[in-house]
Amino acid sequence: MRKQKWSDFFGAVCAATTVALVAASAKHVQKKYGVRNVSTLMDYKKIANYAFEKLILDNDKLSEFVGTKLAEAKAEETEKTI
Repeated sequence: MRKQKWSDFFGAVCAATTVALVAASAKHVQKKYGVRNVSTLMDYKKIANYAFEKLILDNDKLSEFVGTKLAEAKAEETEKTI
């Protein structure tokens, strides 16, 4: 097999293992606590805010890119109004 096929195979095995472990963990939580929906144990709003801060706000390249695009859009808008 070529190198790419092996890496694809390894990725598929890792993904399947992760899904199996999550399913087993959910089943364990259901047995232990009697909770049917594991998502009730998580605070999605807190996780989403943390991810937004880390991935979007702390990324200097993204902030610079957005700043330049906003400046370009503002310049185009002023040209259209003139």
